[in-house]
Amino acid sequence: MDDDVLGSVLAPLRLHGSYHSDWRLHPGWAVRGRPEPRALLHYMFSGSAVVTFADGSRHTLTSGDLAMFPRGAAHVVAGEQRATAQDISDLLPERSPGASAVLTLGDATAEPIGRMLCAGLDYDPTAAQLLYQLLPDVLIVRAHQLADQRMLAHLLAGILDESDTPGAGAETVQLRAFELAYVLGLRLALATTDTVLGRAIRNPRLAPTLVAINTRFAQPWTVPTLAELSGMSESTFTREFTATVGTRPATYLRARRLLETKRLLADTALPLEQISTAVGYGSTIGLHQAFVRECRVTPGEFRAQRRSAP
Repeated sequence: MDDDVLGSVLAPLRLHGSYHSDWRLHPGWAVRGRPEPRALLHYMFSGSAVVTFADGSRHTLTSGDLAMFPRGAAHVVAGEQRATAQDISDLLPERSPGASAVLTLGDATAEPIGRMLCAGLDYDPTAAQLLYQLLPDVLIVRAHQLADQRMLAHLLAGILDESDTPGAGAETVQLRAFELAYVLGLRLALATTDTVLGRAIRNPRLAPTLVAINTRFAQPWTVPTLAELSGMSESTFTREFTATVGTRPATYLRARRLLETKRLLADTALPLEQISTAVGYGSTIGLHQAFVRECRVTPGEFRAQRRSAP
Protein backbone atom coordinates (compact mmCIF):
# COMPACT_ATOMS: atom_id res chain seq x y z
CA MET A 1 0.00 0.00 0.00
CA ASP A 2 1.22 3.51 -0.81
CA ASP A 3 0.41 4.76 2.69
CA ASP A 4 1.85 1.85 4.69
CA VAL A 5 4.21 3.82 6.92
CA LEU A 6 4.66 0.97 9.39
CA GLY A 7 5.53 -1.46 6.62
CA SER A 8 8.07 0.95 5.12
CA VAL A 9 9.78 1.23 8.52
CA LEU A 10 9.75 -2.49 9.40
CA ALA A 11 10.57 -4.06 6.02
CA PRO A 12 14.26 -3.00 5.89
CA LEU A 13 14.83 -4.39 9.40
CA ARG A 14 14.34 -7.97 8.18
CA LEU A 15 12.93 -9.05 11.53
CA HIS A 16 13.25 -12.77 12.17
CA GLY A 17 12.66 -14.90 15.23
CA SER A 18 15.83 -15.92 17.01
CA TYR A 19 14.88 -17.78 20.18
CA HIS A 20 11.94 -18.29 22.52
CA SER A 21 11.39 -19.61 26.02
CA ASP A 22 8.50 -20.73 28.21
CA TRP A 23 8.77 -19.45 31.78
CA ARG A 24 7.02 -21.41 34.57
CA LEU A 25 6.80 -18.96 37.47
CA HIS A 26 6.96 -19.71 41.20
CA PRO A 27 7.23 -17.41 44.24
CA GLY A 28 10.44 -15.35 44.35
CA TRP A 29 11.11 -15.35 40.63
CA ALA A 30 12.98 -12.48 38.97
CA VAL A 31 15.08 -12.19 35.80
CA ARG A 32 17.51 -9.50 34.72
CA GLY A 33 17.85 -8.86 31.01
CA ARG A 34 21.00 -7.16 29.76
CA PRO A 35 20.85 -4.93 26.67
CA GLU A 36 20.33 -7.09 23.59
CA PRO A 37 20.63 -6.07 19.93
CA ARG A 38 17.19 -7.48 19.16
CA ALA A 39 13.49 -6.91 19.78
CA LEU A 40 11.97 -8.79 22.73
CA LEU A 41 8.47 -9.95 23.64
CA HIS A 42 6.96 -10.98 26.97
CA TYR A 43 3.47 -12.47 26.88
CA MET A 44 2.09 -12.67 30.43
CA PHE A 45 -0.19 -15.65 29.98
CA SER A 46 -1.03 -15.88 33.70
CA GLY A 47 0.07 -14.21 36.91
CA SER A 48 1.62 -10.77 37.15
CA ALA A 49 5.01 -9.10 36.91
CA VAL A 50 6.74 -5.75 37.32
CA VAL A 51 9.13 -4.56 34.62
CA THR A 52 11.78 -2.15 35.96
CA PHE A 53 14.27 -0.16 33.87
CA ALA A 54 17.62 1.28 34.86
CA ASP A 55 16.12 4.74 35.35
CA GLY A 56 13.70 3.34 37.96
CA SER A 57 10.59 3.48 35.78
CA ARG A 58 8.20 0.57 36.32
CA HIS A 59 5.41 -1.09 34.37
CA THR A 60 3.06 -3.75 35.71
CA LEU A 61 1.99 -6.70 33.60
CA THR A 62 -1.07 -8.77 34.43
CA SER A 63 -2.63 -11.85 32.85
CA GLY A 64 -3.10 -11.45 29.12
CA ASP A 65 -0.76 -8.46 28.65
CA LEU A 66 1.83 -8.36 25.85
CA ALA A 67 5.02 -6.30 26.35
CA MET A 68 7.34 -5.46 23.46
CA PHE A 69 10.87 -4.09 23.75
CA PRO A 70 11.73 -2.73 20.27
CA ARG A 71 15.48 -2.40 20.88
CA GLY A 72 16.10 -4.94 23.64
CA ALA A 73 16.51 -2.41 26.45
CA ALA A 74 17.96 -3.69 29.72
CA HIS A 75 15.30 -4.39 32.35
CA VAL A 76 14.35 -6.58 35.29
CA VAL A 77 11.09 -8.49 35.19
CA ALA A 78 9.96 -9.99 38.49
CA GLY A 79 6.99 -11.33 40.36
CA GLU A 80 7.88 -9.13 43.31
CA GLN A 81 10.31 -6.23 43.50
CA ARG A 82 12.25 -7.60 46.47
CA ALA A 83 13.23 -10.81 44.68
CA THR A 84 16.87 -11.32 43.69
CA ALA A 85 17.09 -11.37 39.91
CA GLN A 86 18.85 -14.11 37.98
CA ASP A 87 20.71 -12.98 34.88
CA ILE A 88 19.13 -14.16 31.64
CA SER A 89 22.62 -15.00 30.34
CA ASP A 90 22.99 -17.53 33.15
CA LEU A 91 19.56 -19.03 32.56
CA LEU A 92 19.88 -19.07 28.78
CA PRO A 93 23.59 -18.91 27.95
CA GLU A 94 22.98 -20.00 24.35
CA ARG A 95 20.36 -17.85 22.66
CA SER A 96 21.37 -18.91 19.18
CA PRO A 97 18.95 -18.86 16.24
CA GLY A 98 16.27 -21.49 16.68
CA ALA A 99 16.97 -22.07 20.37
CA SER A 100 14.13 -22.73 22.78
CA ALA A 101 13.85 -23.61 26.45
CA VAL A 102 11.44 -24.19 29.31
CA LEU A 103 12.53 -22.34 32.46
CA THR A 104 11.34 -23.04 35.98
CA LEU A 105 11.88 -19.83 37.93
CA GLY A 106 11.58 -19.09 41.65
CA ASP A 107 10.93 -21.63 44.40
CA ALA A 108 10.00 -24.77 42.48
CA THR A 109 8.85 -26.45 45.71
CA ALA A 110 5.99 -23.95 45.96
CA GLU A 111 2.83 -23.81 43.87
CA PRO A 112 3.20 -22.07 40.49
CA ILE A 113 1.94 -18.49 40.36
CA GLY A 114 2.14 -17.72 36.66
CA ARG A 115 3.46 -18.39 33.20
CA MET A 116 5.15 -16.17 30.63
CA LEU A 117 6.16 -16.77 27.02
CA CYS A 118 9.20 -14.84 25.80
CA ALA A 119 10.95 -14.42 22.48
CA GLY A 120 13.82 -12.55 20.87
CA LEU A 121 13.72 -11.27 17.30
CA ASP A 122 16.90 -10.29 15.51
CA TYR A 123 16.95 -7.41 13.06
CA ASP A 124 19.41 -5.39 11.02
CA PRO A 125 20.37 -2.40 13.23
CA THR A 126 21.92 -0.59 10.27
CA ALA A 127 18.41 -0.41 8.77
CA ALA A 128 16.70 1.01 11.87
CA GLN A 129 15.21 4.28 10.67
CA LEU A 130 14.63 7.30 12.88
CA LEU A 131 10.95 6.45 13.37
CA TYR A 132 11.95 3.05 14.78
CA GLN A 133 14.89 4.36 16.82
CA LEU A 134 12.56 6.80 18.59
CA LEU A 135 10.22 4.10 19.85
CA PRO A 136 10.08 3.88 23.67
CA ASP A 137 11.92 1.13 25.54
CA VAL A 138 8.68 -0.79 26.02
CA LEU A 139 5.23 -0.84 24.44
CA ILE A 140 2.46 -2.71 26.24
CA VAL A 141 -0.77 -4.07 24.82
CA ARG A 142 -3.24 -4.79 27.60
CA ALA A 143 -5.43 -7.88 27.78
CA HIS A 144 -8.64 -5.92 27.11
CA GLN A 145 -7.08 -4.50 23.94
CA LEU A 146 -6.11 -7.96 22.76
CA ALA A 147 -9.67 -9.14 23.20
CA ASP A 148 -10.77 -6.77 20.42
CA GLN A 149 -7.98 -7.85 18.05
CA ARG A 150 -8.98 -11.37 17.07
CA MET A 151 -6.01 -12.11 14.82
CA LEU A 152 -3.44 -11.30 17.51
CA ALA A 153 -5.48 -12.94 20.27
CA HIS A 154 -5.85 -16.17 18.28
CA LEU A 155 -2.18 -16.13 17.32
CA LEU A 156 -1.04 -15.88 20.95
CA ALA A 157 -3.43 -18.66 21.90
CA GLY A 158 -1.99 -20.75 19.08
CA ILE A 159 1.56 -20.09 20.26
CA LEU A 160 0.58 -21.33 23.69
CA ASP A 161 -1.05 -24.47 22.25
CA GLU A 162 2.07 -25.18 20.18
CA SER A 163 4.19 -24.83 23.32
CA ASP A 164 2.03 -27.34 25.18
CA THR A 165 1.64 -29.84 22.34
CA PRO A 166 4.41 -29.24 19.80
CA GLY A 167 3.99 -30.72 16.35
CA ALA A 168 6.36 -31.29 13.46
CA GLY A 169 8.56 -28.25 12.82
CA ALA A 170 7.50 -26.70 16.12
CA GLU A 171 10.61 -24.53 16.43
CA THR A 172 10.14 -22.94 13.02
CA VAL A 173 6.41 -22.49 13.59
CA GLN A 174 6.97 -20.81 16.93
CA LEU A 175 9.62 -18.42 15.64
CA ARG A 176 7.49 -17.36 12.65
CA ALA A 177 4.45 -16.96 14.91
CA PHE A 178 6.37 -14.68 17.29
CA GLU A 179 7.47 -12.54 14.34
CA LEU A 180 3.84 -11.98 13.34
CA ALA A 181 2.82 -11.42 16.97
CA TYR A 182 5.42 -8.67 17.26
CA VAL A 183 4.22 -6.86 14.14
CA LEU A 184 0.56 -7.17 15.13
CA GLY A 185 1.28 -6.11 18.69
CA LEU A 186 3.35 -3.16 17.51
CA ARG A 187 0.57 -2.06 15.18
CA LEU A 188 -1.99 -2.24 17.97
CA ALA A 189 0.24 -0.41 20.48
CA LEU A 190 1.06 2.37 18.03
CA ALA A 191 -2.63 2.99 17.40
CA THR A 192 -3.15 3.94 21.03
CA THR A 193 0.24 5.18 22.26
CA ASP A 194 1.67 8.66 21.74
CA THR A 195 4.87 7.93 19.84
CA VAL A 196 6.46 9.64 16.84
CA LEU A 197 5.86 6.57 14.69
CA GLY A 198 2.28 6.29 15.90
CA ARG A 199 1.57 9.94 15.07
CA ALA A 200 3.13 9.48 11.63
CA ILE A 201 0.97 6.42 10.93
CA ARG A 202 -2.17 8.28 11.96
CA ASN A 203 -1.44 11.28 9.71
CA PRO A 204 -2.85 10.40 6.27
CA ARG A 205 -1.50 13.55 4.65
CA LEU A 206 2.10 12.70 5.53
CA ALA A 207 1.91 8.96 4.84
CA PRO A 208 2.73 9.15 1.09
CA THR A 209 5.80 11.30 1.70
CA LEU A 210 7.11 9.18 4.55
CA VAL A 211 6.74 6.00 2.52
CA ALA A 212 8.43 7.71 -0.45
CA ILE A 213 11.41 8.79 1.66
CA ASN A 214 11.64 5.42 3.42
CA THR A 215 11.49 3.31 0.26
CA ARG A 216 12.36 5.52 -2.73
CA PHE A 217 15.15 7.61 -1.23
CA ALA A 218 17.21 7.30 -4.43
CA GLN A 219 14.83 9.60 -6.29
CA PRO A 220 15.76 13.30 -6.53
CA TRP A 221 13.30 14.45 -3.90
CA THR A 222 13.13 18.07 -2.83
CA VAL A 223 10.91 19.66 -0.23
CA PRO A 224 8.64 21.10 -2.99
CA THR A 225 8.20 17.69 -4.66
CA LEU A 226 7.51 16.01 -1.33
CA ALA A 227 4.98 18.71 -0.48
CA GLU A 228 3.30 18.14 -3.83
CA LEU A 229 3.09 14.42 -3.08
CA SER A 230 1.34 15.21 0.20
CA GLY A 231 -1.14 17.55 -1.42
CA MET A 232 -0.08 20.46 0.77
CA SER A 233 1.68 23.73 0.16
CA GLU A 234 5.40 23.70 0.90
CA SER A 235 5.04 25.82 4.04
CA THR A 236 2.11 23.79 5.40
CA PHE A 237 3.85 20.50 4.60
CA THR A 238 7.09 21.57 6.30
CA ARG A 239 5.23 22.76 9.38
CA GLU A 240 3.08 19.60 9.67
CA PHE A 241 5.98 17.23 8.94
CA THR A 242 8.20 18.90 11.53
CA ALA A 243 5.47 18.92 14.18
CA THR A 244 4.66 15.24 13.61
CA VAL A 245 8.08 13.69 13.05
CA GLY A 246 10.14 16.09 15.14
CA THR A 247 12.56 16.99 12.38
CA ARG A 248 12.37 18.90 9.11
CA PRO A 249 11.68 17.01 5.85
CA ALA A 250 15.14 17.67 4.38
CA THR A 251 16.79 16.46 7.60
CA TYR A 252 14.71 13.28 7.63
CA LEU A 253 15.51 12.61 3.96
CA ARG A 254 19.22 13.10 4.58
CA ALA A 255 19.12 10.77 7.59
CA ARG A 256 17.41 8.05 5.54
CA ARG A 257 19.96 8.33 2.75
CA LEU A 258 22.88 8.22 5.18
CA LEU A 259 21.37 5.20 6.93
CA GLU A 260 21.31 3.36 3.61
CA THR A 261 24.85 4.55 2.94
CA LYS A 262 26.01 2.94 6.19
CA ARG A 263 24.30 -0.31 5.25
CA LEU A 264 25.90 -0.41 1.82
CA LEU A 265 29.32 0.44 3.21
CA ALA A 266 29.01 -2.32 5.80
CA ASP A 267 27.43 -5.04 3.66
CA THR A 268 28.81 -4.49 0.16
CA ALA A 269 32.04 -3.66 -1.65
CA LEU A 270 30.38 -1.01 -3.83
CA PRO A 271 32.57 2.04 -4.44
CA LEU A 272 31.34 5.35 -3.10
CA GLU A 273 30.49 6.53 -6.62
CA GLN A 274 27.88 3.78 -7.00
CA ILE A 275 26.62 4.22 -3.45
CA SER A 276 26.04 7.93 -3.98
CA THR A 277 23.80 7.13 -6.95
CA ALA A 278 22.03 4.33 -5.08
CA VAL A 279 21.08 6.56 -2.17
CA GLY A 280 20.05 9.61 -4.21
CA TYR A 281 23.04 11.92 -3.86
CA GLY A 282 23.96 13.90 -6.95
CA SER A 283 27.68 13.64 -6.36
CA THR A 284 30.24 11.63 -4.45
CA ILE A 285 31.59 14.82 -2.92
CA GLY A 286 28.18 15.77 -1.55
CA LEU A 287 27.68 12.35 0.03
CA HIS A 288 31.22 12.35 1.46
CA GLN A 289 30.70 15.75 3.09
CA ALA A 290 27.28 14.83 4.50
CA PHE A 291 28.62 11.53 5.84
CA VAL A 292 31.56 13.18 7.61
CA ARG A 293 29.28 15.82 9.18
CA GLU A 294 26.93 13.12 10.47
CA CYS A 295 29.32 10.33 11.43
CA ARG A 296 32.57 12.20 12.19
CA VAL A 297 34.49 9.71 10.04
CA THR A 298 34.90 9.32 6.31
CA PRO A 299 32.98 6.60 4.45
CA GLY A 300 36.22 4.70 3.95
CA GLU A 301 37.03 4.83 7.66
CA PHE A 302 33.50 3.70 8.54
CA ARG A 303 33.79 0.71 6.19
CA ALA A 304 37.17 -0.25 7.64
CA GLN A 305 35.84 -0.05 11.21
CA ARG A 306 32.85 -2.25 10.40
CA ARG A 307 35.00 -4.87 8.72
CA SER A 308 37.46 -4.99 11.59
CA ALA A 309 34.70 -5.34 14.19
CA PRO A 310 34.32 -8.87 15.65
